[in-house]
Amino acid sequence: MARTKSSVDKAWLVRNGFFCKKAFAEQARKQLQLALIGLLLVFAAKWAPAILHPEMLAKARDQGLGPELWNVAGTPGLIGLGLFILFPTARVFAASGIIALEISYSLGAVMVGVFAGEFLVAAPQELQMHGAGWTLFIGVIAAIALTACAFMNYVVWYLSWLVRGDIRFQNWLTSLPVTHRIALGLFFVLMPALTYVFQ
Repeated sequence: MARTKSSVDKAWLVRNGFFCKKAFAEQARKQLQLALIGLLLVFAAKWAPAILHPEMLAKARDQGLGPELWNVAGTPGLIGLGLFILFPTARVFAASGIIALEISYSLGAVMVGVFAGEFLVAAPQELQMHGAGWTLFIGVIAAIALTACAFMNYVVWYLSWLVRGDIRFQNWLTSLPVTHRIALGLFFVLMPALTYVFQ
């Protein structure tokens, strides 16, 4: 009698609510749109006429670069996710986690745009002061950092999408051994809470 092999492939991911090509593509477009807002904010702060109060736009730009608000919004979201993993049938935890994670995601997407805009605005001056080689090197570092930020932010959206209400993912959670679910849930509850307290 042949033994059935359990493997994680695309069909398994779709069946258990881990993957949806359409949702992923739509969210990638949304992240680009939100990043464009941050990019335009930087350009407006740099070149807006005095009547548009560029100093206020510059303050908003500076606040957009700081990850503190992103972290503060994401912390209760991850805790809500952890509680949902521990108690998959308690949708109240999922709902609170989704709200906080989506706020964090939107802030993060705008922050990615601000980061990109800051580099583009500074690039001509860097080119003039340090030459093409140095500017290209900094550009590569900035591109890597920007990609990492965008990926981390996309993960935040993905976690919110997992618990958004797809019964397939909830069924997969309830099928897990209790010890596995407790370990995974406590990780998402304790990791952001401890990081926030001890940072």
